[in-house]
Formats: sequence, structure tokens, C-alpha cells
Amino acid sequence: RAAAERPRLPSERFPAGRYAPDFELGAPGEQQRPHQTVITYTQRASKTGAGWSEADQDACVLHFAAGDAGVDADVLRERLAKLAALLPGARLDSPGSISALGAPLAVELLKDVNGVAARIVRLREVLRGGVDIGEVVRAEPRLLLPEGTCAAAAAAEVLYAALPEDSAAFVVSCQPRALALAPGELAGVAAGVARLLGLDSEEDAWRAIARRPDYILQLEPTGRTDGV
Repeated sequence: RAAAERPRLPSERFPAGRYAPDFELGAPGEQQRPHQTVITYTQRASKTGAGWSEADQDACVLHFAAGDAGVDADVLRERLAKLAALLPGARLDSPGSISALGAPLAVELLKDVNGVAARIVRLREVLRGGVDIGEVVRAEPRLLLPEGTCAAAAAAEVLYAALPEDSAAFVVSCQPRALALAPGELAGVAAGVARLLGLDSEEDAWRAIARRPDYILQLEPTGRTDGV
């Protein structure tokens, strides 16, 4: 029996500047966006154990992101290098980082590097107390989108008002997800902690959150659909 053919690498399958016409898009007649194809292939490869390396997956995502953005993949690589230099803690240039983002988010971040740079400055302004912005963004990359940065600024206002600066910074560093919650949702988390622990005041609840930031994940609202 002939050995199974190995999956071809992106450099073998994807001609520069256009989508590969022979790439499997799913069921006949089914229309899919390119980034959905990447996800489909990744899922199929993981089941067969014949997946690409992280570098190959990154190249695949950059190929489709370049097609969506209407530029050459090398242009996106240059922009990615600039972002990685601006935010080293996020390790955006490490193997697997781009495939983890996916093509849609990669396009959004790489189409306007100057805008992202301005939002990084804004995050540094609102996240005081020694927060490693790179690590926060690595955990929650959508915070670099315009709506994500706005959400982070609003959440930070609540956290830094409720807690001393070093405690707020500790909560953000341990649970970057807190920055994606609306002010009312953060208040709901504090109220939930108060009920859970039988505390009498909101201040005591916030002190408990500062000691155990994982309450953010345990008590955040479910069914969010905003994508932040």
C-alpha cells in the first residue's frame, strides 16, 4: 500500500499574490471565506496527526490575510515586525502567534500599524503600576482593536478607582480578561464576590478580588456576544 501523501507546505501550494485554486474549500457549492479554510484545515490536520509546523501555519494565515487586505504577504511581515518591536512582551513574531490570531484579526491589526501603535500608547497610559502591556495583549489581543482599547480604558477606570494602583495592576496582570468587561459587568463581579463570601461592602469584595483575581473568570457574565 502506498504511503499517504504528506500535506504540501504553504510555499508549495500557495502561488504568491493569489489564493490557491486547488485548496479544499469544503462541500461542493459551499462558499467559505479564506480564513475559514485555514481553520478547517487545522482541525482536520490535528485529527490526522499530519499537521503543519507552527511556522507553516503562520505562513498560511499571512497568505490569506494578505489576500483579504489586498497586499503582498511580505508587506504584512514587515508590519508584523514593526508591531513586534513596539510590543516585545506580546511575542507577535514568535512561531504560532499569527496562526493563533487567525486571518481576520491579523488583517485588522496589520492594516493600520500606526493606529495600533497609538492604541498601545493609550493602554500604557491607563494600565499603571508596572503592568506588562505585552503580556496583557498576548492574552487578550483584541484589546489592540479600537473597540478593545476603549473597553480596556473603561474597565481600567473602574479597577483603579476601586483598588490601590498596585492591587489593580496585579488583577490586570493575572486576569487580562478583566479589561474586556464593561464597567457594569465588573460591578456585577464584585457584587457576586460579596454574595459568595458573605461580605458586607463593595470595598471588601474588591479586596477579595485583589487577593484572588481568578474571581474575574469565575463570575464574569456568560453569553457575551461582543467579541471583545
